[in-house]
Amino acid sequence: MPDPTAGGQLDVRIERDRALGTRNCEINTSSGRTMQHSLLNWGPQPLPWS
Repeated sequence: MPDPTAGGQLDVRIERDRALGTRNCEINTSSGRTMQHSLLNWGPQPLPWS
């Protein structure tokens, strides 16, 4: 996805997992809407809104 926020529709955060020493990407919808599918490898397609 060229714009990871999808034009402001998604809130993207990188969270640090101190116990594992890794970072995790957390994505939430900024509007409270839900998704039908995971965004993993989704690409530039329209978002899979429910």
